[in-house]
Amino acid sequence: MSDKAPARAAAGLRASVGRLHQARHTWTVERPAKLASRQARHDIERRFNAVDAAPPESLDPAAMAARLLAFYTAHGRFDELAPRETRLAAWSLWSGDPRPVDQPGLFEAFLDHALARPWWSVVKALLALYFRQFDPDSEAVRQLAQRLATLPKRRQPPALRQAIAFGLLTPRDGPAALAGYIAGCVDVDRAGSDPSPPLAVLDAVGLRGDLRVCPFVGHAFAAFCAAHPADDAPLRNTITAWAVDEKTGRERYAMARPALARALLGPYRDGDPEQCVRQGLTDFFIGLWGDPRFAKNDAGWRSVDDSLRDVMRRWLTRASVRQFLDIVGQDAEEHMWIYRRAFWTAYMDAGHITDAWVVFGDNGAERARQSARQTGDKSFRQHATFSKPPQDKRQSVLLMRMGDLTIAEWSHNGSVRIWHRNDPGAPRLYQGGYRASELRGAPWEKRHTGAEHYNWQFEVAAKIQEEVGIWMSQSAYQVKK
Repeated sequence: MSDKAPARAAAGLRASVGRLHQARHTWTVERPAKLASRQARHDIERRFNAVDAAPPESLDPAAMAARLLAFYTAHGRFDELAPRETRLAAWSLWSGDPRPVDQPGLFEAFLDHALARPWWSVVKALLALYFRQFDPDSEAVRQLAQRLATLPKRRQPPALRQAIAFGLLTPRDGPAALAGYIAGCVDVDRAGSDPSPPLAVLDAVGLRGDLRVCPFVGHAFAAFCAAHPADDAPLRNTITAWAVDEKTGRERYAMARPALARALLGPYRDGDPEQCVRQGLTDFFIGLWGDPRFAKNDAGWRSVDDSLRDVMRRWLTRASVRQFLDIVGQDAEEHMWIYRRAFWTAYMDAGHITDAWVVFGDNGAERARQSARQTGDKSFRQHATFSKPPQDKRQSVLLMRMGDLTIAEWSHNGSVRIWHRNDPGAPRLYQGGYRASELRGAPWEKRHTGAEHYNWQFEVAAKIQEEVGIWMSQSAYQVKK
């Protein structure tokens, strides 16, 4: 290496830092004019304890990482870096390719330099990096936590002391410790005291701004969900409010999707809650990850356990059947429609309809849109339409799956049509649009004749029993007078 190489590396790093001089973020406390006011004292406390260190917007972490690597290669240590240079260089440790944090000896040397001096702004930056780069399996994160936790007290800024007091600097147990503290505050809230929602608790421990959505808090959220299955309204409200940014509607912690689904849907694997709870959770998850019945939404649901996806599918299937029966029933003759409603409701309530999808004609589609606007129920928007509507605008179809059968129930002057799932002409569920001809031409069909005497119902029930072994007695689908 040339004798001038170390000097060039040092000059390069310092040049990068120098360009950021105007953008630097230092830790300060702005003293309000009236210290006697409670709000003024509260504002000071918030600023004093916050882990609010963040990199300057003008910082290019990858470029800084390259210069940091060159500096270490040239010098083998960081003793020459001033506090401002050290703080800005810290933000590049997990950036670039290769990352400085992965280079043998570099991270240890950097921590030796950064933590050997009473530089609170540097310590706060490293504490923020611990939360931002958190990974319980990372050796670098473990090493950083250990070094911060063992700093002499005189070198600990208040934010670090607070993190230590709350037990946050133990990578294996820190997120659970934060979750436990939040749970205690939520329990107080449920007992009737002043509300302390999770975001307010995060503020109180100094995790504000974008640190609310950092990986450490994501792990704490997952730990909270794992420990508190949400089988009552206060917990459901706490978890859903914490999970989603109310301003943007975006989820805060994608890594916690399995835990979120377990907390909200797990209590209902073997039994359904009341309708208002089903609708609320259905709207929440459709808004967050989309309808799990659609392949385009696999990314949102991929990490969620199949049994929990089945809960949501069961609710959406029920919603589709009721949507068809309620909306189409507004155009149908009541003395005929009551028999259809009783027949398919019996199969739905018994859990035999495993999938359902509605294809609306013009009248049904408009009524579904009106219902969605009036009720806010997102399930009314989950349906297909005809790519070329039938002449009768009232006509709609309910597609169902029972065992190996695909069943199409046509609404007006139609028939029940049945295919085996592997029949070449069997319609696929969950398409956006259908031609009417796709939903006809089944190998077996039955017109709705003799409803009052249960003629068509008996024949359809017998066909279903013959093909897939599902038996339904007449008393189960008999209209209650």
